[in-house]
Amino acid sequence: MAEKEVISDMGFLSAVRDISLMERKSGIEQQLKFPMENKNGGIIRVFLDVDDLNAKQLCINGVKKVDVIDYRTEPEMKVKYLWRERVGSNVFWGFSPIYKAGKPLADVQKRKESFLGKNGDWLADKDCHLYKIRLRILNDYEKEGFFSSGSVDRIMRDLPNKINEQLESLDKRKSYIVVFGIATVGDDEFLYPGEVPCFVSYFEHKLSKEVFGLGDTESKGSASDEKRCALCGKRGKTTTLDKIFKFSTFDKVSILPGLSELEATQVFPICLDCQAKLSAGREYIERNLTNVSAIGGIRIWAVPEQLGNDSGKFRQLVRNLIENFKRDAIGTPGEKTEEKYFHRLARDGQGLIFHFLFWEKNNSQELVHFMVEDVPPERLAFLETAWKEAASVTNSKLVDGSNLDSCIRSLYRTLYSIAGKSEVERSVLRDFVLEIVGHLLSGTKAPVKAFKQIIVSRLPGFMHQNENWSEVVTVLNYALTLVEFMNIVNEGLL
Repeated sequence: MAEKEVISDMGFLSAVRDISLMERKSGIEQQLKFPMENKNGGIIRVFLDVDDLNAKQLCINGVKKVDVIDYRTEPEMKVKYLWRERVGSNVFWGFSPIYKAGKPLADVQKRKESFLGKNGDWLADKDCHLYKIRLRILNDYEKEGFFSSGSVDRIMRDLPNKINEQLESLDKRKSYIVVFGIATVGDDEFLYPGEVPCFVSYFEHKLSKEVFGLGDTESKGSASDEKRCALCGKRGKTTTLDKIFKFSTFDKVSILPGLSELEATQVFPICLDCQAKLSAGREYIERNLTNVSAIGGIRIWAVPEQLGNDSGKFRQLVRNLIENFKRDAIGTPGEKTEEKYFHRLARDGQGLIFHFLFWEKNNSQELVHFMVEDVPPERLAFLETAWKEAASVTNSKLVDGSNLDSCIRSLYRTLYSIAGKSEVERSVLRDFVLEIVGHLLSGTKAPVKAFKQIIVSRLPGFMHQNENWSEVVTVLNYALTLVEFMNIVNEGLL
């Protein structure tokens, strides 16, 4: 199955828009998401000293203090973070004063250099965090007039020493974000960006200009001309899909809309209301209906669509599905969702139909591998039953479980194991895994003959290079079970 397959049907987009009904949001809240997916992270909070926290333009005197706390994921924190993904990797601004620092280096001295620069000269070290914070976040606040003149200099005067005091305490296992906020009187409380009027105004300014294109008639995807929305049919200000889905670009003919820049705004224009709903829907899917563990490097979205017009019933069905995700297995809610993702969709998805999107994130790029629309839960249940039957026929002990999730993980791990250490080979076989999964979900015959040929051709090399005979036996057992599984599935499609 070719990578970056064309997305051409409105079913997926309509389903993403409709899923926004799950949460009652309005205004900029529909445009927000949490800054980190991993809940086991940390926040480096920078308390700014300002004259008037309610001022339209902040006059910043410096940094009062810096502290470190655990990452917070309460629902209300999404508004407080005021976070939205950057529009690209080469822009020198962000929607909110938040910087993703990632995991700190284990060696404390190297960790300090990564933040403060070599020899503490952050101005001369373009790779250190402080240099990037000033260049890619803070400078634009002053340039756009939301910080008074000299504010950034005063922040950077104090920040190196203040942040240096906290660097040794960072946990090397956690990812960190640096959040700039306002210190209240007495420094007892930290006001997050979403609680500061100036930061909210900056967000709205950038959203209007860079996402909606308002006031910029020459920009690609501008909302200055009135057109009919391709989703809801209403006429008004419109924008384009690349503002929500980065895989919808204007320079690749294989990706929607995939036309020249001059024709971009004529292809699938969406009104600002649908844009907000699509943005909120995407955030909801990423938070609740995404799998990142089944196939290495691949993100899987299962976007539910209602059968019928009862929106109240639809919300209840989706709500029940997500609650069951969270109650599964052992560990954190995220792990529960991952372990029985497809199993729950098959078991608790009655009354819904699913659109699956398989894509990967490559730095700031979003690469679509394929999409399968209109998958009923009954098809998932059929695949799960076939997997259990195959294990019974081959008398295999499935150490990874007998649900559909274990089937897909086993398919990936089996081919990954025989690929050896070649990254090219691993990439080729991962694409083949995606091709097989695409056939399974779409209800078309799986390429069992090609699978057997790949196993047979690579098995001698795998056995020769592997001294762990137990692993060889496990891979062989799973390969036999997968062949039987695909045969059962193909026979069931007759």
